[in-house]
Amino acid sequence: MSNARWEALMEKAFQKASYEALQELFVSNLSKHAAEGGRGNMIRRYRELSVRFHPDKHMKKEADAVAQYQIAFQALNEARSMVLQQDFV
Repeated sequence: MSNARWEALMEKAFQKASYEALQELFVSNLSKHAAEGGRGNMIRRYRELSVRFHPDKHMKKEADAVAQYQIAFQALNEARSMVLQQDFV
């Protein structure tokens, strides 16, 4: 999946605050980075995404937006755990 396509799907899932969709997208993206560059590359990508979606970075926004970031951050952390448990990493 291209980066532009991933970003578009991520935006839709984020706006809907869909935990399952966000988690699936995070798993696919982190797995892709792990396959391309190993565990270190996947962890680097996780850190980039965690800064982008961390709820504390968005506390000045409306409560609904903060809730979306909390859901996204939880989905990201669960996705990271899932990818780390896979055999190829």
